[in-house]
Amino acid sequence: MVLLRGVRPAIVAGPEFDGTSFGALWQLMDYRLGMRTSVIGAQQLGYGDLRKYNVLLLPSGDSGALQRVLGKPGIARLREWMEGGGTLIAVGGSAAFAADTTSALSAVRLRSQSLKELPLYLRAADWERESAKPAVDSVALWEGKPLRADTAAARKDVA
Repeated sequence: MVLLRGVRPAIVAGPEFDGTSFGALWQLMDYRLGMRTSVIGAQQLGYGDLRKYNVLLLPSGDSGALQRVLGKPGIARLREWMEGGGTLIAVGGSAAFAADTTSALSAVRLRSQSLKELPLYLRAADWERESAKPAVDSVALWEGKPLRADTAAARKDVA
């Protein structure tokens, strides 16, 4: 048998977060799910003891404000807590904060950061489509003629 631990959630509050989002999360946890939930301040993420919680809920908030409040040491502490088994649930702007490459709290990336590599992905897709429909000169193949120069040059571009 595997021993299951109870959920010990905390909702993070502060001026960095949208009050409506905070209220909706608290209502969900307290009224709908019937779970006792602690409320902690955003500053506690960077300096407080997070070991008593195994789930942190971040309401929708300002990504830049979260970055400033936590700073690099706070983000590092939050990452350590997550690596130790903690679950971070972020909503809206807080999810953007967690997905941002500067915080690196998640492997998920923002669309704007992924689109920076779009030309590379498009070129790779073109190469894949071209490889699926190779142009074969059947006359040259049966007569044993060498490859055309432009085909050989095109192969060098791919490599």
